[in-house]
Formats: sequence, C-alpha cells, structure tokens
Amino acid sequence: MSAPTAERPTGVRVGRRAGRRPRSAAATGGAQLAPATRTARAQRPVTGPRPPQEGSAAVITTAFTMVALVSLWVAAQALLFSGVSHDRAQALLYQDFRTQLAETTAPLGPVVPAGDPVAILSIPAIGLDEVVVEGTASGDTLVGPGHLRSSVLPGQIGSSYVYGRAGTYGDPFGDITDLRPGDVVETTTAQGVTALTVLGVRRDGDPKPPPPAAA
Repeated sequence: MSAPTAERPTGVRVGRRAGRRPRSAAATGGAQLAPATRTARAQRPVTGPRPPQEGSAAVITTAFTMVALVSLWVAAQALLFSGVSHDRAQALLYQDFRTQLAETTAPLGPVVPAGDPVAILSIPAIGLDEVVVEGTASGDTLVGPGHLRSSVLPGQIGSSYVYGRAGTYGDPFGDITDLRPGDVVETTTAQGVTALTVLGVRRDGDPKPPPPAAA
C-alpha cells in the first residue's frame, strides 16, 4: 500500500502569509523616506522706486531751523537788547565823565583814546541827553554818539562832527531830523557849557551850505 502524498492546495497565495504585517524598510536595512512636500515660495512684493532718505530731509530741516533761530536772535538783539546795553553804557559813561569834570581831568584834545567820554550833548527839543565818546567806529557808536577824531572837540572853535545811530542801540539820533531852526544844542566839556543855535537842517539830497563868511 503506498504512502499518501500531500498536494498543495490551490487558491493560496505563495510567499506571503495571510494576516502578516509587511516588513518596513528599517527592518530590511533601508532608510525610511518621508514623502517630499513642496512648499510655496513667498514672493517679494513689488515696490516702486525707493523714496529719498529721511536723513537728508532731517538735516535740511534742522539747518533751516537753526538759521531761523539765529535770525530771530539777531533781530531781538538789535531791536530789544541793544537799547538795554546802550542805556547801561551811558550810565557808566556819565558817572565817569562827571568824575573827570569834577577833578578837572576831562580831555581837551587833540589826542583822546577811542571810546573815552569827551562831552555831554543835550538837545531839549528832541529830548536828547547823551554822553559823546571819542571815535566813530561801529564799536564806539554802540554806546552813544561818537566824535569824529579829525575835528575839534564839541564846544571848541571850529567845525565839530558828531555821529550817532538812528535805528538801534538807543537810536540817540533817531529824531535828529525833527530839529528846526532856532532849537538849542548844548555841549558840556572840560571848558564849560556851550550853547549853540540850529540855523538849518540839511537832509539827503539837499545842496551843501555855503562856506562861512570870513570874519
């Protein structure tokens, strides 16, 4: 009697058991790869031409501000503070010259240091009462009327020239054009008080007066 032979059943898939989990790549020694995902690249926004740098505008604005402040300071100095400076200088000059008159040390010329007081000029018609200093430079007339150094001192025989400001620093000669013939001008010097009478007022464009007649 022969042994029974086993026949392979048909319909069964060979090489893979039913219900068995498939081996992963790690189990077979390979690297496990995740599926590649592509991300959308962020696009740069489209911009127009680059505006001017803000730093340049700030510099220009600062420069204009500084110029405006300096201009305001100069205007205030000329219109407001210059008068205070002039009044203070006149007070000091008056005390100094009064002391010189009392001590008979007031200058008589011809050589007087620039800026020293040489006379007191009084014109009641325009309310002027100022100490005259020697010299007509801009620094001299900041403190009061200035005497032209090439002319004789006020009150002496001859032509004496006195310059003064008419708009700033106390504007001592601001009303000088209001003088009329007959007004009195007084000068006080080391030689005493001299009273003069206005004969006429010459303005810009007027003809020069004739030379004085010989005595």
